[in-house]
Amino acid sequence: MVPRIFCDFNNLVGPATYSLNAVGSRADLERLGTVLVSGISAVFYDYDEFDNGDPAWLLADGVVETHPTHELVAHVDPESFRWEPRVEED
Repeated sequence: MVPRIFCDFNNLVGPATYSLNAVGSRADLERLGTVLVSGISAVFYDYDEFDNGDPAWLLADGVVETHPTHELVAHVDPESFRWEPRVEED
């Protein structure tokens, strides 16, 4: 199963590359107990909403990579961005 990892999509550090230094990212990585190496595939998510105001997850597929100044980063496929309804138990 491909892990889901929080990614603040406002924290762009390069082309299609986002820092994974946010508290939510670190919590997910710890919860998953994943030993991360460059190239591990993941689904990255952030809080968002649909145009009508209903809560949604913003999702993107990508890989975890190491970065010289930002430690771990998410390198995402820009074509993979999509929304998923966020239900109460999320």
